[in-house]
Amino acid sequence: IEMAGYREEGGGAPEKLWRLKVRKVGIDLVTGEIFKE
Repeated sequence: IEMAGYREEGGGAPEKLWRLKVRKVGIDLVTGEIFKE
């Protein structure tokens, strides 16, 4: 989660936006695709 937060922060995306990304990352973790955007 910290990694995703850092990447999103660097892009200048709002916390709410990167929060949604974290949800996607969680699903990707289950499928085994963490770096898929």
